[in-house]
Amino acid sequence: MLTDKAVVMKCKIIPSDLKAIINSISKIESDTLLLVVDNKVYSLLEQEMDIVQEIQNKGKKVILWKSSEGEKAKSFDEYQCCVEFFLEKGIHRNCHLVAIGGGATTDFGGFVASTLLRGIKWTCVPTTLLAMIDAGIGGKTGINSKSGKNLIGSFYLPENVYINTAFLQTLPQREISSGLGEMIKYSFLNRSIYEELIKGKDYKEQIINCAQFKQQIVEEDFLELKNRKFLNLGHTFGHGLERIYNIPHGIAVVWGMALIFKIIQEENYLSELRLLLDILKWQEVDPPWHNKRFPSKDLYDYISRDKKRTSRNSIDLILLDKIGTPKIEKFFLDDLEKKLDKHESKLRIFNLRSAGHIIF
Repeated sequence: MLTDKAVVMKCKIIPSDLKAIINSISKIESDTLLLVVDNKVYSLLEQEMDIVQEIQNKGKKVILWKSSEGEKAKSFDEYQCCVEFFLEKGIHRNCHLVAIGGGATTDFGGFVASTLLRGIKWTCVPTTLLAMIDAGIGGKTGINSKSGKNLIGSFYLPENVYINTAFLQTLPQREISSGLGEMIKYSFLNRSIYEELIKGKDYKEQIINCAQFKQQIVEEDFLELKNRKFLNLGHTFGHGLERIYNIPHGIAVVWGMALIFKIIQEENYLSELRLLLDILKWQEVDPPWHNKRFPSKDLYDYISRDKKRTSRNSIDLILLDKIGTPKIEKFFLDDLEKKLDKHESKLRIFNLRSAGHIIF
């Protein structure tokens, strides 16, 4: 059986500006760098500098793959085209892959790195808030299948994660909201992050804290056998909602947490959730099913295929004993289905208003 003792790679989280990132990448001990860059991100970078030329000027060979934007990159077709493209270039085991983009690009690029020639080293340059604090940290890589999100993948740490908050200036507000969704998740898992956020501190000041908190958990439980499972708070429901409504990941996680607090935790932590959303000026106050039928059956069908199932008829859910103290509880799928059905009518009118109490 695999254990964390088999993991020898270490990952460094490095705050840096773009010029310093390019200089560092150029010093990687390899004569050939494989760049996997989100197509939209590449267009934005070109306006500031020609990263390929900059690296080539320092004596490296660069092979560039411009990936499809966002989740479109995480498909079998994109994966096959990308790996065949690199293999046709005659790459070798000492090549180093650099993934530049949001969480989908780092998921995809890391998976490519983990499978090319049975694994080559890689580096991550996240360009979205979500990727800086979550998707780019921890070495979970993968692509999607028609059955669900991230069901095909690997645990494969990058050597370095370079964080440049200047990238955030290029993001639309909804992408910022998506990243804030994961930051809110961290605040429920880590009391100090929660306390800093409710003081009204700028969320940008918490990016490194979130990244380091996740990295600490990853180092203790790389293969998600124990406490790393805590990072899935809100994700069991959230992934289903993300797939059903095609909404950004972090926004879906917020609604996933809201459902956990409502139907599993007897409305505990809903007021704290509302407080955080108010402080962070959250704009997604209406759920994706607003004024429609709550998708109990579709959500249950998705959960029943979730990779976090522990048997054919049960799944682990992450709950809270208190803020900063998460716990894992096993639920039978049949019981979960009954809870969703029981609350369906109330969830239909659920929202998170910015004033007053949470409304049901």
